[in-house]
Amino acid sequence: LAERGIQCQSLNVSHAFHSRLMLPVLDSFREVCATVAFNKPHCGFISNTTGELMMEEVASAEYWARHMLAPVKFQVGIETLCKSYCDLVVEVGPHTVLSANVKLTVAALNNPDIELPVIASARRKRDGIDVFLHCLGECYGCGLPIDWDNLNRQWLSGESQPRYSRSLRLPNYPFQRQTFWFAESQPRERWDELQSHGNASGSMISGPLGQPLSLAAGNSLDYYQINVSNQHPSFLQDHQIFGEVVFPAAGFLDMLATAACSAQQVGDLLLSNVVIHRSCVLNDEAVVLQTVRHSDRVEIFLRQPHDLKWQLIVQGDYRFIDAEMLAENQPLLDTVEVATDDFYERLDRRGLNYGGMFRTVTRL
Repeated sequence: LAERGIQCQSLNVSHAFHSRLMLPVLDSFREVCATVAFNKPHCGFISNTTGELMMEEVASAEYWARHMLAPVKFQVGIETLCKSYCDLVVEVGPHTVLSANVKLTVAALNNPDIELPVIASARRKRDGIDVFLHCLGECYGCGLPIDWDNLNRQWLSGESQPRYSRSLRLPNYPFQRQTFWFAESQPRERWDELQSHGNASGSMISGPLGQPLSLAAGNSLDYYQINVSNQHPSFLQDHQIFGEVVFPAAGFLDMLATAACSAQQVGDLLLSNVVIHRSCVLNDEAVVLQTVRHSDRVEIFLRQPHDLKWQLIVQGDYRFIDAEMLAENQPLLDTVEVATDDFYERLDRRGLNYGGMFRTVTRL
């Protein structure tokens, strides 16, 4: 079998069970089985002889006589188990004999929708109670309801096992929401102080836009490019949403404004029709942000690592106007000042995790 590329393993058993070599003892085994009172299974029973669900058929001496001769259809049985909406497997036995085979069989199905945790209830040369309690904990973690009160009352509190009935003191809840920020040995970079990321020349970048690009074929548009990750610029680590570092919208606005102002037109800048098409979640691998300035609009494109495609993620129109004329035409709005004592704590509870570099609001 090994020469034919078929994975196999020699079993350390006394007889060739589940094969025709057991025929000499078949009649004797059938007679012994006939003395046993069989009952119909109370739950789904997958037969090793067929790999399918069986009920009344297994409650007979004849079935178990055939079982001794028939090959074990383990793979078919596990496939049936998966089709039966089983979501957890607990191996009941003295050791993890079949757990690995179950995992290999499920993996061979190559179906991403099937997740089948396999938990052992006992392990060789391990304390039985320790392993069993660990098994219960894993089952509970998988969503299986456990009657802990009954367990403590009838077993763990017994005199035979007093070491498992001790109580643990847990922290008081809710936690006092007080932050403890690490003092940094060096201040984090600002946009206008950033060095070009991954550029051997070490030349200064143009604020949030990165390096200006000079195209070989020439172009009337202005291009800028910068690499960013969850580590660079380092202050981006202070802008997280549900634990993920996300490029801030204010950063995109800064990039739009900086690119527009590079046109060096007269007047005050007005950005309009700004659209953020998608968020920019950052990880260890740097992504590339490329900014393109047209005569009346700015576009920001994203390129993921190991990908040649550019995605438009932000765009906005711009023009330059007389700010005094604009202010005269704006209606006055009634405003009310609100307290900001726990402003960032409230945001934090909603999953908006702002660190020190982004905690700049003092009045609202």
